[in-house]
Order: sequence, then structure tokens, then C-alpha cells
Amino acid sequence: MTLSIMPEETYSCSNCGRGMGEFSADRSLELYGGIWCGKCLHEMMEARREEEEKQEA
Repeated sequence: MTLSIMPEETYSCSNCGRGMGEFSADRSLELYGGIWCGKCLHEMMEARREEEEKQEA
């Protein structure tokens, strides 16, 4: 019997398609409700912050 070794990047960001590990994907899903890489999460948080600032003004 041979064991197949799964690559670390078994999940991909639903926004840009960047590969990510299971732990990162689980954390993203748990915290933000979707699978996104750190770069996309940062961009989304930045956009959300700008939107909130516009509404306050």
C-alpha cells in the first residue's frame, strides 16, 4: 500500500485562486464565512473601512 502525500496547498482563495493550506482555509471560513487568502482579506477589510468612513461623513 502506498500513501499519497497531499500537497500543503489543498484549498484556494475563492477570490483570486491563490493556494492555501487547510488550517488557513479553516480559519478564514470560521472567522469570515468564506475562503480567502490574507491579501484578499486585507483588501476587503480596507474597502469595508472606507465604506464605513463614507457613511459616517
